[in-house]
Amino acid sequence: MQQQLKVAIVGGGIIGTACGLRILETLPAAEVTIFTDQVTPNTTGDVAAGFWTPVYLSKTPTQLSDSWSEETYRYLQSIVESNPTPGENGVHYTPGYTVYRSENLPVISWSHIPIGFRPMTESEVSMFPPEIKGGYFYVSVMAEGRKLLPILMDKFKRLGGRLVTNRRLTSFDSLIGQGFARIVNCTGLGARDLCADEKMYPIRGQVHRVRAPWMNFWLMDSETSTYCLPNSDTVVLGGTSQKGNWSTEVSAVDKADILHRVTSLWPSLASAPIVQDAVGLRPGREQVRLEREIRPDCTIYHNYGHGGSGLTIFWGCAKETVRLLLEDIGSYSKQQNGERNGIKAAL
Repeated sequence: MQQQLKVAIVGGGIIGTACGLRILETLPAAEVTIFTDQVTPNTTGDVAAGFWTPVYLSKTPTQLSDSWSEETYRYLQSIVESNPTPGENGVHYTPGYTVYRSENLPVISWSHIPIGFRPMTESEVSMFPPEIKGGYFYVSVMAEGRKLLPILMDKFKRLGGRLVTNRRLTSFDSLIGQGFARIVNCTGLGARDLCADEKMYPIRGQVHRVRAPWMNFWLMDSETSTYCLPNSDTVVLGGTSQKGNWSTEVSAVDKADILHRVTSLWPSLASAPIVQDAVGLRPGREQVRLEREIRPDCTIYHNYGHGGSGLTIFWGCAKETVRLLLEDIGSYSKQQNGERNGIKAAL
């Protein structure tokens, strides 16, 4: 009789939860357990606005990041189209603008992915301060981690997955001792200690949630890390991208700077009352690590270092993780031959 596949996932954020879901959807007989010291609402994804756009991916090959981004965008589309109540799951279409101070706009490798991607018209550019010379319009998908992550975790459990909390691992040895020969490492910044990966570094992000129900489109000034991102009940104003800064305390200096930058870009936000200040540490790395590591007593599938793009590439990265796992257990070809067309929403 074939032994049941046991998979341990280390990390219970959006990356680990997505991997757990995709494994159980593909291999429903597997025993999958997520071990984590932090769960929603205390993960980095809970702080994030959930804005789909590839950022802070550094030297990750464009072909890979674009593929992961597209897989995730299509998945989020399927959620929107099958669940037309964004207030419940936090996933919704939102149009908006990325603006630049030069008329020579950069070439965007992923412009084929989002709905309606195009250069801004002169009329649209005129809505902004004179220093803004151009930009792009497209329809993004907001995937609010604080709402989506609990739903995905619940789905993981309903499919038979187990969640073990308050477990901060210092090595993989204890999991190997429990019979886990397959381990998925989704520890984000924790990989710096768990794997002695000195390439990991924090990218500190500070945001402020305000009440601004009139804001029905997003704004992004990539040159200054300034943004305005509507969620289902608040609008997220930001931000900072401070590499190497480990502080999770709200900075009054950063707050004043963020509000000045945002209101200079869109003055009506000056009257919006602030309802929450928050700080998150993005898991920065020169390149996303998504690969297998074969050890004598186990195989580890590393999936971490997603920078500020966790909610932009999580579903695509989970797909690649499952592909590696299926290859190793000899089921990849069979799974590919029997796979149904289309993308199934997980909600």
